[in-house]
Amino acid sequence: LTTPYTPVAGKNLLVEFRVLGNNAGGAAFPYYLDVAGFESPIVSGPAGCAHSGNQVPQLSSRETRAGGYWYCDLAGAPANQLAVWCINLGPLQTPFPLQNLVPGIGAACNGQISLGGVITVAAITSGAGSNTFYLSLPNDRYLNDMILSSQAACLDFFSPGGVVVSNGDQLQVG
Repeated sequence: LTTPYTPVAGKNLLVEFRVLGNNAGGAAFPYYLDVAGFESPIVSGPAGCAHSGNQVPQLSSRETRAGGYWYCDLAGAPANQLAVWCINLGPLQTPFPLQNLVPGIGAACNGQISLGGVITVAAITSGAGSNTFYLSLPNDRYLNDMILSSQAACLDFFSPGGVVVSNGDQLQVG
């Protein structure tokens, strides 16, 4: 209470509701005004590369908070194939070629996350080429505002180099 607070112009500091009647015969009802929410900004990187089915895998995060689950949806990937979700701490990187790591991979297949300290989660895509990856985040306030970046790599034996990648995805823990 001793720390000075400068209010944001145009925003309320206090809200008071006075309900004189309602359609439940004036009975009390719960109204949770003071429940805090979270914001979790998401950034999507440039598109990945097309697989042999002529679709480009698309990776997209859902908002999350410390103590919750981070869900990341993969769509448009090769059907019934191994997909690896690569996760790194920190923001998305400037796209870089992957030819040194995967000989013969298509020129449009670029890495978008830092390769140092990568955490991987593997799964098999569905018959429609989709999968939802998820990861439990510890309930630790130090995770708040942490930036996580990720990208999916999918096996496709009929594509150049046998691998295609999705776009990069960046999430700030809310």
